[in-house]
Amino acid sequence: KSEMILSFMSALAQEESHTKSEIMNASIEMRFRRGIFLTPPLLGYDQDENGELKINEHEAKIVKLIFYMYLNGNTCQEIADTLTELGCKTKKNNEVWSSGSILQILQNERHCGDVLARKTWTPNYLDHKSRKNNQDRNQYRKREHHEAIISEMAYIIVFDIREDIVNVLGIFHQLESYQTKL
Repeated sequence: KSEMILSFMSALAQEESHTKSEIMNASIEMRFRRGIFLTPPLLGYDQDENGELKINEHEAKIVKLIFYMYLNGNTCQEIADTLTELGCKTKKNNEVWSSGSILQILQNERHCGDVLARKTWTPNYLDHKSRKNNQDRNQYRKREHHEAIISEMAYIIVFDIREDIVNVLGIFHQLESYQTKL
């Protein structure tokens, strides 16, 4: 009898979790449709009392340096090492930079004033693991949402360079694969 009650309570709790998840997803969808975007902390910006992104001049110089160095041929690791040596701090106040954090900055459209909402989504309310949104859910883009730190052209050039690197690495991987089969 107690197992049956426990099983029933567990099923109720799971259904309640599912319902809450559905309500949250609907709420987020409505916000995005109305142009209300979530703005997590971002290097180069602070939020004002209304939650609007405002340029943090000191951090913006770091963002500009990152883009400048990348466009001049430095790798993400070289940029990270330089920022660490210069004593620059990350948004989380860390003194050591990683190539991954540099890459995230280079890939973030918010630095050119745009916002792209729902880059990831959570398909399963039970495990809460998010996945990259490969057109599984609607995405919302707002151009000129806030003041840009870097030009859209600089962002696009960096994006194109990154795509070229990924394509070249893919070709090398295919060649290596082909050579091991010989």
